[in-house]
Amino acid sequence: MIQEIAECWGHEFTLETCCEARHAMLVAELNADPKLAAERLREMSFEDLTGQRLRAVDASLPGLIADFRLRVEPVAFRDAKAFVAAHHEHCKPPAGWRFGAACWNGPSLVGVVMVGRPVARMIDASQVVEVNRLCLDRNLPDALRQNASSMLYGHAAREAKRRGFSRIITYTLSSESGHSLVAAGWTVDGHSRGGGWSCPSRPREANTPTEPKTRWARDLGRKAAPGLRKTAA
Repeated sequence: MIQEIAECWGHEFTLETCCEARHAMLVAELNADPKLAAERLREMSFEDLTGQRLRAVDASLPGLIADFRLRVEPVAFRDAKAFVAAHHEHCKPPAGWRFGAACWNGPSLVGVVMVGRPVARMIDASQVVEVNRLCLDRNLPDALRQNASSMLYGHAAREAKRRGFSRIITYTLSSESGHSLVAAGWTVDGHSRGGGWSCPSRPREANTPTEPKTRWARDLGRKAAPGLRKTAA
């Protein structure tokens, strides 16, 4: 039988049992059934011990990993910028923002969203904001990141609405599925041919890929802003 949780740090933990043979059998049993593992941990007051709400137990790696419920919290601009610089696969951090947020799984910072002015100059920045960066730490196990992107996109839209904006947009590479955006209630709003925003009258450094992109949008229950054309890059 399980006697108690011997140690817990981060997402990892060890179990104390009556003997080594029973311990090996128990670990195999819990690895085979992550739902059972989560139930057992709740029975052992694991949530009281860690101060976190347990979502599931991840058995995709050797051993068991505690998967806590995701939570979205405020984040400082400098911290979000540093996170993007460390973890984004193909974009540098933006130079500024209007607001942002961080998503945590227990003690681990899973990802951040950074929302700012629309990059395209023809879009009314007084009515529309753009998710300029959404970045996850892909060094974490997949299970710990599940639903984090859709939570951050959803939070960005709600916060934009609270601040009085009528629309929020973002861009993904054409090769990306956009499943997280669909889950958060966004819809495809157009496609671009790719390229950059630099021009002789206003040179800009290319901080993002120049391949074709898909534009996504979510109307926020207010009068739609003018000037957002379907063919805009």
